[in-house]
Amino acid sequence: MSFTINNTSKAGIVILSGAHANIYNASYIQSLPVNPNISSTITNGDTLVWDDSTDTWITGSGGGSGSTGYTGATGDTGATGDTGATGYTGPTGYISAVGSLYSNYAYWNPNSSSWLAETGIAIHIGGNAGLSSQQGGAVAIGYNSGEFGQGDGAIAIGYASGSNQQGMSATAIGNFAGYASQGGSAIAIGSDSGYSGQGYAAIAIGTGSAQNNQGQSAIAIGSDSGKFNQGKSAIAIGKLAGNSNQSDNSIILNASGTILNALNSGFFAAPIASSSATGTNVLTWNTVTKEIYAYTDKTFVIDHPQDKDKYLVHACLEGPESGVYYRGKGRIDSNLDDEYETEIVLPEYVKDLATDFTIQITSIGKESSLYKTSEVNEENGTFKVFGKSGKFFWHVYGKRHSIQVEPLKSTVDIKGSGPYKWI
Repeated sequence: MSFTINNTSKAGIVILSGAHANIYNASYIQSLPVNPNISSTITNGDTLVWDDSTDTWITGSGGGSGSTGYTGATGDTGATGDTGATGYTGPTGYISAVGSLYSNYAYWNPNSSSWLAETGIAIHIGGNAGLSSQQGGAVAIGYNSGEFGQGDGAIAIGYASGSNQQGMSATAIGNFAGYASQGGSAIAIGSDSGYSGQGYAAIAIGTGSAQNNQGQSAIAIGSDSGKFNQGKSAIAIGKLAGNSNQSDNSIILNASGTILNALNSGFFAAPIASSSATGTNVLTWNTVTKEIYAYTDKTFVIDHPQDKDKYLVHACLEGPESGVYYRGKGRIDSNLDDEYETEIVLPEYVKDLATDFTIQITSIGKESSLYKTSEVNEENGTFKVFGKSGKFFWHVYGKRHSIQVEPLKSTVDIKGSGPYKWI
């Protein structure tokens, strides 16, 4: 233990360190034993006082702390420690694009690797939508929609819809609808509808409708209708109607579920109801080609009685009145050379159906006689034939009611259309 000794009184000794003291005098250093009774109780900072009675140092009361010494020189810098764990990712910063109007939107431009604000009048949403040469007012929504050369005011909605050179004011809705070279003002709705080469103002509605080269102003409605090379101004309605090479200016209505084509202009329909009744039909339907024909005459069609591959077509007899006729065969039996008579009876309802009857009599045979007739008795529907014995044909015409034969166009209301019109 180190001590600093007061030069005059051997008191005021301050313990500096150690269990045994090295006593420092002003003029000499002398080693002195420490009283064993206190050596074990000395602690750093204690003050020892010399005890003359025992000729030893004893512990005195503690003195005050000395002033702090000067700070020593800074030691060498230690080795760098291990890198700590990566901290949490901070929030994403703001997009720097700035719009000019309400609802302007930002889009990613890979050419500049930055977000840009769309401030024009075109809209493009989706990967590569409206990528190149999109015109004003055009709308492209969906991956690759309106990708190249989308025209003014065109609309493309769906994957790759209107993707290549969509015409001005054209509309394509559905995956690959109007995909390539869709004509101006054309409409394609449905997957693959109007896929390639759809003509100006053409319309295709339904999956695969007018898929390739639909003609100008043509219409195809239904799955796979007008699918390949539909002609100009042609109309195909129904699944598979006009599926391939439909003729210009033709109309097809198809509900058969199978392909129905038209290789020439006209009206084609399938199926169509049939009837065993005959009548004055205006239209004739070809069961093989499904074409419907319009005749200027009032015709009716029946199966040919001898050739199963043919029809029998008859036309109506026309006249300036609404009439009925009855015909038959009669005879006069008499052994006399004098004239005799026979009575012909018409159907009972005739008196309530018609009036103003006329009668024709035609004799039968090489040496036929001259026959005469009475008028029809309109009360009971009978008439008499006079002549010698022999056979004859008779024919009776009656008028049901009168019609106005030569009306002024300004005074009548024409009904119907085509060759069959009526008042």
